[in-house]
Amino acid sequence: MKYDIALKSLLQTSGLTILERLAGAHLVRWLNVELPKVRMPQLDLLAETETGELVHFELQSRNDPEMPLRMAEYALAIYRQYGRFPRQFVLYVGEARLSMRPELHGPSLHFSYTVVDIREMDAQQLLASPASGDNILAVLADAQTPGKTAIEVLRRIARLSPAEQAAQLPLLMIISGLRGLGKLIQSEVSLMPIEVDLDEVFGDYLEARASKWREQGREQGLEQGRHSIIRRLMVNRFGPIPAWADDRLKALQGEQLEELGVRVLDAKSLEDLFSTQ
Repeated sequence: MKYDIALKSLLQTSGLTILERLAGAHLVRWLNVELPKVRMPQLDLLAETETGELVHFELQSRNDPEMPLRMAEYALAIYRQYGRFPRQFVLYVGEARLSMRPELHGPSLHFSYTVVDIREMDAQQLLASPASGDNILAVLADAQTPGKTAIEVLRRIARLSPAEQAAQLPLLMIISGLRGLGKLIQSEVSLMPIEVDLDEVFGDYLEARASKWREQGREQGLEQGRHSIIRRLMVNRFGPIPAWADDRLKALQGEQLEELGVRVLDAKSLEDLFSTQ
């Protein structure tokens, strides 16, 4: 996802303030995030502090009801690879109200991690930072006047060299899109002493957005078709579907949905069907 790429780039380079505040420690190096033994192998960010502690960060632009399960899977996968459990944080950057649970409960299990809405961070502190990544992230942290903050960051980018402008403008555009400020940036940038080819910068951005929308449309159509087919199979196999099972089905996507489609013919009951989901 384009937002993920931009956020990781900022947070790993010139936007460390947020992550180090969450961790309460200085992050000294980034670790490999390929975890082949976990069902969803690509976690977002894994760092090591100066005391050797592991810290795992996930970036979320939407509320995911499966987040507790994902974080537990990540924790176990990290333990398998490094022999240590990490401290874990979910940094929420979405527009909707945060509703993700920070824990997972079972009869003999209590697993928890920290969920933080980026709007809880001090936007003015990020804006005051000398690091351009912190400045751009201040747009997401500002819950009251993100447009005003975005314009201030744009003014600062206009004072950079052409090479730095070309690197920072697309990131500001992408991050501002999470707050619906893309058009504002496009209109304001024409008033600034920007020395880069704006058609090239925004042309790439708009083409990427259009491509993403087209792909999302195709994927949504495929997902809806898969849900419909699997639901019919479930009705044929088990009879009327209770609300709890329907909710579980609707929450599944991609590989999880495909796995359920394979299991539906062999499962003994709806409880058995969803036991590994």
